[in-house]
Amino acid sequence: MRALFVAFYFPPAGGGGVQRTLKFCKYLPEFGIEVHVLTPDDPKWFARDEQLLAQVPDSTVVHRARFLGPSSSFRADALAGRRGLSRLAVEARYAYQRALVPDKATPWMATAVPAGIRLARKHGIDVVLSTSPPPSVHLTAEAIAAATRLPISCVERALESLAGQAPRAIVEAVLGAVREFWAAAPQSDDIAALAIRRVTW
Repeated sequence: MRALFVAFYFPPAGGGGVQRTLKFCKYLPEFGIEVHVLTPDDPKWFARDEQLLAQVPDSTVVHRARFLGPSSSFRADALAGRRGLSRLAVEARYAYQRALVPDKATPWMATAVPAGIRLARKHGIDVVLSTSPPPSVHLTAEAIAAATRLPISCVERALESLAGQAPRAIVEAVLGAVREFWAAAPQSDDIAALAIRRVTW
């Protein structure tokens, strides 16, 4: 089985959200799954950790799609010491970011969805996985899955229910949802509706 994992934060980006994707990359091959990761060329994230690149397993195939969206920064820091037109320009930039729905990563869909569709067809992908934050990554993954008629599992952040679960148990739960899809698929007349599966922690 081949899985396309759509993740906005992936090494060399740093931070806690990167770890979830890295654990999937580590443990999914133990279940006989070939992992492909679709991630931005540069998420413009303020946290960066080049050392995390060494933790990406050799078996993981990483594909990068260009991100044309805004950079991450703290509004208070950006406004510090600015007045007049300079301050107005900063406020305008943050107004643009707030207008992006559901989040600032939404512009990535313009390049990630076509790239994901091409990758799914070229590499014979069997399932699309996604993890948030940001939430728009799930929209990207669902667009790829809908265009290629593949099952999808969206892993959402809910740390209070994740506490105490080993990474292997999380992987098994996601695979359970995928197996459920394939078991029901031959009996379903509405394969598109059946393809949307959410696994939430």
